[in-house]
Amino acid sequence: MEARAQEINLPVRAAPVEADLGALIRPPSVDLEPFSRGLERGRLVLQRCSECSRPRWPLGPICPHCGSAEFAWEPFGGHGRVHSWIRYRRGFLEAFEPLVPYVVVCAELADGGVRLFGRLLGDGPEP
Repeated sequence: MEARAQEINLPVRAAPVEADLGALIRPPSVDLEPFSRGLERGRLVLQRCSECSRPRWPLGPICPHCGSAEFAWEPFGGHGRVHSWIRYRRGFLEAFEPLVPYVVVCAELADGGVRLFGRLLGDGPEP
């Protein structure tokens, strides 16, 4: 069976969750404020290396490709391809129980090749 990449446009938004996921969410950081602020506004903002021009993901103090500490924050589009996905039918942590069933996708962004993980809202792909 041949695998097909699925074209997607993923909007960035907060998931409507009843559970307290505070313990699972990274605390706010001054270094990541542009990223967090972008997510709050429904935009994906990532670091781009000033030296090699590649997106820096995961976010960090130096470029994982060339080692440069210089970067700029840039908005990235929501277009990409689903690299992989999984549907969870049970919560492996108590905090996830209210979300079941839910789909987690690994999406590769069209602008830069960065792969991000996130929860897909709605029914998700068919197995």
